[in-house]
Parts: sequence; structure tokens; C-alpha cells
Amino acid sequence: MKRILIMLALLMLGGAIMVSCNSQDLTTETQKTTTFPDVTGTSSAVGPEDTAGDTSAGTGNDSEATGGDTSDISSEDTEKQPVSEAIDLSFNSLDCCSSKYAPSYSEGTLSRWDRWFSTEYIDISGYYGLSYELASHKYLISLSFFDADKQYISGIGTTSTSNCSTVNGFTVVPEGAVWARCITFTGIASDAAFQTPSLIGFDTEEDYNKATSAYPDKDLVIACIGDSLTEGDIGAFISGPDVKYRNYPYYLSKHFGCEVINYGKCGYTAQSYLAFYRQGNVDITRADIILVMLGTNAGLKRGGSVQYNSYLELIDEIKADMKEGAELILITPPYASANKSTSSSFVANVNEAAQTVLEIAESLGIKVIDAHNDSPIQEAKENIYQPNDGLHMVEAGYSVFAEYIAGALSELVEK
Repeated sequence: MKRILIMLALLMLGGAIMVSCNSQDLTTETQKTTTFPDVTGTSSAVGPEDTAGDTSAGTGNDSEATGGDTSDISSEDTEKQPVSEAIDLSFNSLDCCSSKYAPSYSEGTLSRWDRWFSTEYIDISGYYGLSYELASHKYLISLSFFDADKQYISGIGTTSTSNCSTVNGFTVVPEGAVWARCITFTGIASDAAFQTPSLIGFDTEEDYNKATSAYPDKDLVIACIGDSLTEGDIGAFISGPDVKYRNYPYYLSKHFGCEVINYGKCGYTAQSYLAFYRQGNVDITRADIILVMLGTNAGLKRGGSVQYNSYLELIDEIKADMKEGAELILITPPYASANKSTSSSFVANVNEAAQTVLEIAESLGIKVIDAHNDSPIQEAKENIYQPNDGLHMVEAGYSVFAEYIAGALSELVEK
């Protein structure tokens, strides 16, 4: 899951970015490129600007889509050719739609956030349904809907705090919705700009159903818990941002056409992730499938170590929080190369953690995906999939890794 790297700079509140792109039908594989202006400087992570935009507050539904059932995961790729229309997206507004989680703002209020931009109001009154691929952040609504008077109705967003998270999927246009707004992320020194925003309209219910029929699992919600291999770090010794939105959760979402929430945190151990979870930063209550891939950082040494005990405690808390019928699935950390100095120090941790996760899964009766031994991320392909440091994957690696995980899920989750 990788994307084109672009360094963007501190933007003045009075400025605006014009980003235009023509979206493509999800039935094609071609990726478009969005061009951002070349400006200089660096910026911190997401944070509200001192000056708010329009505060046309509205009340509406939760910003996330509803979850689905895990009972019918299918890996078949049905070929359909629905009639669709790419909607032009120009991100020339500083005013983004706030989610219910945004500090100091109510859901539906327009507010300003460093490095985030929005379209103006887009007329979607002629469409029955939409497909979308948009940047996302917990504090913002990626795709927001408004009535004829531009009062907020509802929206689609995420509960991830990563700057490199996305929302992909399908939605029927809400009743009474006439206008929509979309957002994008323009990047900071560590996190890449979002390059492939798209919004596609379907005029008729028939065309919408044709498009969605290729994705029988589109109503699923998958939560991905992990470290930098989940958040999307592509490794050391590169120029530009090292965290990319084309991570494995991104490609998993593209595969299933469903909501996949990226809860990855770069550098986190089992112990630090447990603390992060307990602070309320991870919401798995809506998830149908929860994937946990930890252990690369600091290992999971057996025999009562802090990391081992933290991993077990995290599992217990996830099981207590997840909804009835949800599936918790553990993933062993993938291969780390002993051939490069940048990754060789991780090898012992990774090998130990992989074995420990298998033993924990067996002892607790939890399903497990043995990515360490069975995934395509192996020594023979490390120069292709992990070329930067022998540990973190590049886009090609995250893509094949996601396909591997998707195939494993199709076998593990009951039909």
C-alpha cells in the first residue's frame, strides 16, 4: 500500500489548494494521479486552526457506516459493467466537515484543520448511489451529505487517528440529500499526501446493484490493530514521507469493498499498544472482524515478560469489547531480513513473536493467520517487497500481503 510521495508545507489560512481529478470506475485497476502544488515547509500532525470556518452546525447520524455480518466472505471477483459517472473533485475549500469526535466542534460543523482540504458543495441529487475512495481521520467526515438548504444530514468517516487512513466503499445517497462534500489530506513531513481521491455516481438502483454485486462483503467492518506494518511505514533510507496510505488495510478494503479501519501505530509494542487501547483510541465495537498483528517491536518473550502479558491482556480486553458474533483473528508478524543491518536487530523478536502468537492462539482457541511462514513476504522476495530496510514493506509488498490476508480470511471465517 504505497503512494506517490509529496512534501507539502505549512499552508496559510487564507490560501486554498485546487486539486482536480477524474475518478475511475471500481471495475478497473488503473490508478489516477492527483497533482498537488509544490510548496515548502513542514507541519505537525492534525490539529485545529485558530480560526474556524463556517459553523453551520447540523445534527445527523454517526459518521461511520454500519457493520455487516461475517457469515459470507467470498473471494470471487464477479465481473460487472455498471453504468457510472466519475465526479470531478476540486479541493479548493479550507472548511472541512467535523465528526462527532472533533474537539470543540459538533458533528456536521465546518471547521479548519492543518493540511486538510475539502471540496465545495457537490450536487449529488441525480444519483441513487455512490462509490468513494477518500482520505480519512477520526476528527473529520470524509463524505458528508447535506439537504437542499445545505444543512448537514449524515456522513461517512473513520475512527482511526492515523493521517494515512482511508475510507473506501459504497453508499446509497441518503434520503433528502442534495449536496455532498469530500475531503483530502495534503501531507506532512512524515505522512504522505493522499493521491487518489475518487467519487463515482450511479444514476439508477440497477447500476448501483451491479457495481456492489462484485463485492458481496461490502457491509463488513474490519479493524486492523498493529504497529508500523499496519499503519503503513515503508522503511528507512528514503527521501520524503515514510508512512503511506497504501498500507495493507487500504488494500484489504479495496479487495472486499468494505470498511477497514487502520488502527496501526508506528513503533508500538504490545505494552504500548495496550496503553493506547485503554485510553479509548481504538473502537472495535462495530467491527465484524478484528485483526491483531503485534510483536515486531520488542517481541513477545514467553515466561511472564511485560510484552507477553500485555499481549494477553489486550486479547482479553478486545474479547470483552467486541460485539456478539465478531471474529478475533491473530496474525503472526511477517518475515524480517537478517541480510540488512537495519532489520537484523528485529529478527529475533519477530521469530520469537511468531512462535508465541501461534502458541497463544492454540491455547486460547483463537483463529490465527501464520503470515510469518505462509505469506508471500519471505527472503526470496525481500528485494521486491521489503527493499528499503528488510522489515517494512513497500506498496507491492503491502498489496500482496493484503491479498494473502484476504484469502486467509475467506478460509477462516465461516460461510
